[in-house]
Amino acid sequence: MSNIDNQSSDGNTTKTEEGDVKNSSERTFTQEDLGKKLSLERNKLREQFEKEKQDALNLAKSEWERQAKLTEEERATEAQKTKEEAIAKREREVTLRERRVEAITLLTEKNLPATFVEYVLDENAEQMTSKINALAKTWSDELKKTVKDVVSGATPEDKSKDVLIKNATTASNIYKGNGSSVI
Repeated sequence: MSNIDNQSSDGNTTKTEEGDVKNSSERTFTQEDLGKKLSLERNKLREQFEKEKQDALNLAKSEWERQAKLTEEERATEAQKTKEEAIAKREREVTLRERRVEAITLLTEKNLPATFVEYVLDENAEQMTSKINALAKTWSDELKKTVKDVVSGATPEDKSKDVLIKNATTASNIYKGNGSSVI
């Protein structure tokens, strides 16, 4: 069994071994090629990281310089404002968690899927309840309409009834026959 080297039209060499032909469009990489690609990618990521780090440092430096120019009273006011914003954010998160539990309970009581909670969730309890009630009414109406449409179709025919009648007729005809039947 001999190996034959053929030069393909695109310049790639293929080896033929009694019907076994390798696809000449496959590309193989050497360890050196992979190393170069990885090195380029690593350098690119390192440059991106350095740029982001430098931007963050510049931002922090400018904020520090701005803070240094403020009086003690202005710094205290700014710190108080920051604390109030953080407290308000936490309160909003707690309220939403509580409302989520309430909404799931109400949805379950009204036999609605709990996955609807995202559509009715609201910080205001009254608005959330009204959304759930409206959803329950719409859901119920649409469900009734769909069931009515499905059920209102024509009554299906009982095909087994026809088969029983044919079988009974055939059996009676055989029995009535000419009197020579052996049933």
